[in-house]
Amino acid sequence: MVANPHYQRAKMRISHTQITPQPAQLAHLKYHTPMNEAPNNPTAPAAPVAEQPGNHTRKAHVARVWIARIVFAAVFAINVECAVQFIAHPDVFVASYELSGTTGCVALQALGVAFLMWNCTYPAFIVKPQKFTVLGWVILAQQAVGLVGELAIFSTLGAEHAALAQAILKFAAYDGAGLVLMAVAFGLLLARRRRIG
Repeated sequence: MVANPHYQRAKMRISHTQITPQPAQLAHLKYHTPMNEAPNNPTAPAAPVAEQPGNHTRKAHVARVWIARIVFAAVFAINVECAVQFIAHPDVFVASYELSGTTGCVALQALGVAFLMWNCTYPAFIVKPQKFTVLGWVILAQQAVGLVGELAIFSTLGAEHAALAQAILKFAAYDGAGLVLMAVAFGLLLARRRRIG
């Protein structure tokens, strides 16, 4: 049986068309190879996620809030400890303030009660310093008044009251250091609030 030559040429043309990829198909394969697609490998390292600028700002604000809390809480704790000592054991301190007897003890106990009253502004600010900024200003004003008053009293004492002058000077040194630390922490907190706002 002799094959029809026209039939053979048509069959070869069809086979060539099915096997040989067209230019459009080659281009499709070029840009859709597995190398250009995301690897489906669970062990492959994930691409690093860039930190959002807002996260850094938030972390800085939280850090400054905690700095304010810690500094103000430290001053508060020392103040309360001093007040409790004056109330519970006034006899230990009467000699340093050139006092004696029952009247001297009562005077120091009254001073301890005044310390506790003075520190009632601290707890709310320590819990939420970003909310109660007005209390922060009040606390700094109280500390400044105490420092100025102590230095004024110290300046009136002569050499014959060396023990009393030394006791008052210790209070002034403590109040001065506390004022500086709280002012710095409070200033950082306010600066961050203004930047966020």
